[in-house]
Amino acid sequence: MIRPLTQLYSEAVGTLDQWTVSEIVTRDQIRQAVQLYDPYQLHTSYALEHLLIHELRQACHYVQEQGLTLADAQTELLILSAFQSDAGYQAEEIQDMSPTAIKRHLSSLDAAFNRLLHQLFLHQSQPDILCQRFMTILSGAVATKCAIRAKRLKEATLVHP
Repeated sequence: MIRPLTQLYSEAVGTLDQWTVSEIVTRDQIRQAVQLYDPYQLHTSYALEHLLIHELRQACHYVQEQGLTLADAQTELLILSAFQSDAGYQAEEIQDMSPTAIKRHLSSLDAAFNRLLHQLFLHQSQPDILCQRFMTILSGAVATKCAIRAKRLKEATLVHP
């Protein structure tokens, strides 16, 4: 099984210096990770976790460029909510949340992402369809979403200090 997103986020933040701008995730890398992964085996998750951490590092880099602190729970929620298939949380919503609400939402994101992975691999056996679904997460899409949301959160913070 893949570790929770919050744990992967902590690892990505701690190893942010290992991310390089030139490293691009390819469909072949995703296909290989998907084919190796078995949701019921811990040791098969390495390749997929590696791609998730890479995406998290890229997102952290973009968010940090906007001047947000990666250790802040609001920033963590902003980044991790981008992994959801729905719209995630907007900057204004995150800014209005209490610290307790943010913690609650972070733990629910872990559960929702785990459920998404489980459903994908349980109901889908065709690697092409799985690759297509993961391309919407792992090919820079989450990082781009995070960069836009970080800019909005920064602007909202400047307007409403």
